[in-house]
Amino acid sequence: MIEQKPAENGRIYLFDNVRFLLICLVVVGHCCVLYMEQYAVLSELQLFIYSFHMPVFMFVAGAFHKNERVVPKAVAYINIGFLLKMVFFLGNVLIGEEETFRVFHEDNVPWFMFVLAGFTVTSYVLRDIDRRFG
Repeated sequence: MIEQKPAENGRIYLFDNVRFLLICLVVVGHCCVLYMEQYAVLSELQLFIYSFHMPVFMFVAGAFHKNERVVPKAVAYINIGFLLKMVFFLGNVLIGEEETFRVFHEDNVPWFMFVLAGFTVTSYVLRDIDRRFG
């Protein structure tokens, strides 16, 4: 792997750039969905982007994870996830879409926050297991 020393402010710009690239790919992937019925190549591009972008997001999030303040972090992730669920729900209701609020079903942005909460707790529970087996 490329050796990157942190900047004076502690940031590792390589990972900032990777996250920026992934966010751009998410935007491109979502734009592909709008036009993929008209252009087959966009369907293939969207499938390609979706095949790796979230696992890489998880890797980058995990690379900087520390088993400190696990419960407050997990609670914060869950709170942010439910806040986002409420914002999306209310936004859809305000624009006139029929909407049902479902606690245990998510097909929008907040699912990532719930997954981060789960990974945070899981990493704490598995903290004493040899990382080579993880």
